[in-house]
Amino acid sequence: MNLFSLKSTLVCALLSPLLLSAAEPDHAELPVFEVGAGIGALALPDYIGADEEQFYAAPIPWFVYRGKRFRADRSGLQGLFYSGDGVRLDLSFSGSVPVDSDDNAVRRGMADLDPGFEVGPSLNIDLLQQDSHRLQALLRARALMSLDGIRSHYQGWIFNPVLEWSVLQSAAVEWRFSSRIYYGNSGYHDFFYGVDPQFATPTRPAYRAESGYGGVAARVSVNADLDRDWQLVSSLSWRDIHGSEFDDSPLVKRQHGIFFNVFLIRTFYRSGRTTGDYPE
Repeated sequence: MNLFSLKSTLVCALLSPLLLSAAEPDHAELPVFEVGAGIGALALPDYIGADEEQFYAAPIPWFVYRGKRFRADRSGLQGLFYSGDGVRLDLSFSGSVPVDSDDNAVRRGMADLDPGFEVGPSLNIDLLQQDSHRLQALLRARALMSLDGIRSHYQGWIFNPVLEWSVLQSAAVEWRFSSRIYYGNSGYHDFFYGVDPQFATPTRPAYRAESGYGGVAARVSVNADLDRDWQLVSSLSWRDIHGSEFDDSPLVKRQHGIFFNVFLIRTFYRSGRTTGDYPE
């Protein structure tokens, strides 16, 4: 596979905002917006439960906006709906890669798996806030939209509570540790694990997934500012689907898996206006 193929570029561009999450430094003045670019590398399974993986590497865009009430930065979209004392209602995003069924032995003969984009509200609650430590509960609910060219199709929903602990090792290095659990409806699970009757074979029976438990995950990530213009972001994730509502699907070949990503980003431009310019 050509590492800089169009598919790699689209995958990295789609997933980079979802993976590049780190706390903004607590300084009074930061540029209102920054523009940059970088390169991302990801090793991901075709889907959770697949025994085949893909490696993607491609250039990615990088943009930060820090408005007075709305921000799009390394922590995602903030203050979009509500921001109070220790509680925020923002947006949560996730995504899944496309799968060419001819390249996946278990899915061969089935329709291709379209790329998926997930979006929905996230209620973020600060449980502990100290100078170098932060513990949050993130209650996320997202709708899954599959992307077929310029058309999108609703597939289902997922509820994804997260417990996240952030640790500032220094002014330049932050670590994040999180645990999460997944619950989805039948449509969401069926998008990845269902087998329509016309695609059934003697070794791949027809299958319909049910609503309910979808597994657990743990993740560790690090964000390191190498200097004023360069930053490195990387994460390692583990996912387990034992006992899930779909672990008996003929498309599930692994009950757990580990995957990683790494991004190297260069900031090219910062606005002269800073967050310190906002009136009180």
